[in-house]
Order: sequence, then C-alpha cells, then structure tokens
Amino acid sequence: EDHLNGSYAFFGHSMGSWLIVELADKLKTLGCRAPEHIFFSGNRAPHIYRDEKILHKLPDDEFKEEILRLGGTPQELFENRDLLAYFCPVLRADYQIVENYYCKYCEGQELKLDCDISVLNGLKDDLTAPELAGWQGYTKFQCNIHHFQGGHFFINEQVGEVTQLINDILVERNEA
Repeated sequence: EDHLNGSYAFFGHSMGSWLIVELADKLKTLGCRAPEHIFFSGNRAPHIYRDEKILHKLPDDEFKEEILRLGGTPQELFENRDLLAYFCPVLRADYQIVENYYCKYCEGQELKLDCDISVLNGLKDDLTAPELAGWQGYTKFQCNIHHFQGGHFFINEQVGEVTQLINDILVERNEA
C-alpha cells in the first residue's frame, strides 16, 4: 500500500544524501509515488570513488583529531569522558558506513529518479565540480548545483539561505 499519496520531498546531508539515494531507489522499486524534489547536500555522487584516509579504524587520539579538524562536532564532546564514551562509537559507526558504502549504481545498474534534484555545496568543502556534477546521472530531469558560503557543515552556518532555497524550489514546483 502506498502511504506516500501526497506530495513530498527529501533532503539528505553528507551521509544522509546516500541514505536518500537508497531510500528513493527502494520506493521506486516498490512502485511508490516519486518525490517532488530531492536535495542532496554536502556529498559527492555515490558512484564516484575517492581514495581517502580510513577514519573509523584510526586509534582514538587520531580519530578525535580528524573529527575535530572536519568540524561540525563540538570540542566539548571530546572533553567530557561520559559523552565521549557514548558518542565516539556512534561516530566511528557512521564513518564505517560511509567508508564502506558500495553503490550498486557503479556497475551500470542505473537509478534514474523521476524528479528534479538540487545539489547543495559549501564553497570551502573539498568536493570537486565533477563530484557534484555526477549527481546529474541520478535523475531523468533537471539537476541544479547551489553553492553556499562555508565548509562541509555550511547548513549549520547558512540555515536561513538553505531554508529559503528549499522553500523557493518547492513553492515554484507547486505553482508550476
């Protein structure tokens, strides 16, 4: 039964963008109504491989340093032993998922979404133009790239601008 009988959109940032790819694929496989729009933020298209440092296997001190360097995680978390004991395994698990994610679309099994997509990027993030443009291959329709001031966690710094973009796109879509 299709519980998605109204209009809806998805937004996924960083690892969340790849989760949205998998969710959209599953919904399409089940024959569900397509989203009105999908917003992929702070990540490259999943079929583009990067040979990067494997963080989830680093010793604790190095792992903490890398996480702090990337930003988005408050320093206070690493200064509080109880918080650290709770959240460090969660962070490691997140990085393990991302670092081991294998996108089946890499082997020619294409996912073509039935909606426009927007790709949001922080200008100081380390994503390249081809990594962002790679998202075009995930839709039959339009793919637009939007840049914002800031790094990987630009969505925390540019909440108003990001929210305004999302609202503008969704309102425009509903008026069309």
